Amino acid sequence: MKKTVLLISSILLTVSGCSKAKETIDALDGLACIETASRLSNNDDDLSCSELVKELEKLERDCRAYLDDDTRADIALLKASCTDN
Repeated sequence: MKKTVLLISSILLTVSGCSKAKETIDALDGLACIETASRLSNNDDDLSCSELVKELEKLERDCRAYLDDDTRADIALLKASCTDN
């Protein structure tokens, strides 16, 4: 009986530890997406229009779970107004 309780406790601790690790990873991924969106919206890397659109599309693809509707609208506006001069 003690072994069973110990085994179940170990499994529960492992699972809860994994879920916290996943939450931490998700939070860090979300922050990375926000940082990338900010960098691209300011064009900090001085990208050409075609390069910027490519990076925005990559951001949309890679960060789909972390982008809210306002950010998606901002990305669409950036893509639509992008022109190489």
